Amino acid sequence: MKNNIKILTILLSVSITTSMDFLYADSQNTESLNTIDILKDVIITNKTAANKTMSTVANKEPLNVRNTSGVGVEIGGKLDMQYGYNSVDKCFKIDGMSQCGLSSSSYSPKKIGNVTGLGTDTRFSLNIFKRTDSIDIFGAYLEIQADRDTKNVGRQSYIYINSKGGRIEIGNMDGASTNMQVSASTIALGTGGIDGDLRGWNNFKALIVGSNQLADNMFINKPRLPMNCVEKKQNRISYYTPQIYGLTLGFSYAPDPSDSPNKLGSITSVLSNNYYYVDLFDIGAKYERQIMNSVNFSTSLTTQFSRHNTQINTASYNDMFAYEIGAKFDIDAWSFAGSYANQNKSFCLKNETGKKDGNYYTLGTSYKYSDDLAFSLTYFYSLSQANAYQSNIIGVSASNNGENKSKIISIATEYLLVPGMKYYAELNHYNYKSDVVKRTNSSLKVIGNNGYTFLTGLRVQF
Repeated sequence: MKNNIKILTILLSVSITTSMDFLYADSQNTESLNTIDILKDVIITNKTAANKTMSTVANKEPLNVRNTSGVGVEIGGKLDMQYGYNSVDKCFKIDGMSQCGLSSSSYSPKKIGNVTGLGTDTRFSLNIFKRTDSIDIFGAYLEIQADRDTKNVGRQSYIYINSKGGRIEIGNMDGASTNMQVSASTIALGTGGIDGDLRGWNNFKALIVGSNQLADNMFINKPRLPMNCVEKKQNRISYYTPQIYGLTLGFSYAPDPSDSPNKLGSITSVLSNNYYYVDLFDIGAKYERQIMNSVNFSTSLTTQFSRHNTQINTASYNDMFAYEIGAKFDIDAWSFAGSYANQNKSFCLKNETGKKDGNYYTLGTSYKYSDDLAFSLTYFYSLSQANAYQSNIIGVSASNNGENKSKIISIATEYLLVPGMKYYAELNHYNYKSDVVKRTNSSLKVIGNNGYTFLTGLRVQF
């Protein structure tokens, strides 16, 4: 009840505030920005330029507020109303399981079969900042989730300092590798294409014949470095350099990479075993340059490494080390992007032989037909092998050399109905399979999934 009252209070305050004549501020062109005095030296706007990706604004003022010691308040947010339909392979349907040697009585209908329905994604952000003579800008940023079934209301909360020497962030937020990433996912439209909302409709589980078990932690199913796949943001400190000749560097450190207990990798569920890693270093470098009048180029190299804590878990697993390199070209209305990431033998047992590095790559293009209409096409492929976070699956040992493969291809479009409101549609095809368990125990057979996820909806942003 208390949470509902808090959310209602926020909604009422936002609706009252946004009914005023707010002025938008473009972080790239802020020469003519005016402000509104609500109280003396208090400035309010609802454009979230102050919290754009740090790789693009690390050397720019977050907002061109007037030369005053007053407090600035930014209000932002979005409401996404979405319809989704997810089709699955016949073996993942109750009436088709017997054909695949599975007993349908072992599975809940809520966790298997085609899925259709409506969903929402509602977020609000508050950015309070102040300008001083010694520091350009300092402030605090808060982002909350306000959906009906939200378990964790807070998404990000941190303080920041912007100065000529760069930007410092301290709190609960994304790290350097997320903010500075360049890949096909960064140009995807709709819900995000290969890194979009399809995972809310598709559980990316494999079926294991012979154990009647759903295995949901066997695949790299997101185009992100391992620690960026955990559900909650890490508590960390970050520093971003000023942009010098197109180059920006970012450094983040989290002593405890995720909330208790530490869960790692491309894991979307809680496992019965804990594999603890500490001291996460998250580093990125991004270079941007205009080659010609209508051609822009950007590239990034991001990396993460974290130490396996043998004092908590005595098993001899490798430390985590992963990196991603990506590039993007913007040519007139077209954008082309791709990336390659390698997780090495992170989370695998030490001194193993025959293991392949876990890796993925992305490719994509987008086209802006007009100011209102745009399209994108993105592709994702990953490969991984048995490791620490699969040892709880029946028949799997971490020393197994079987392979897990996943593929996603996504087509998306967006249409601007009115300023601040977009219609979008997205069609995703996914295919994933594994022979990990099969190689460990010949009586077990792994069945991967193959199907489509269609998403469409309206998104309001302010």
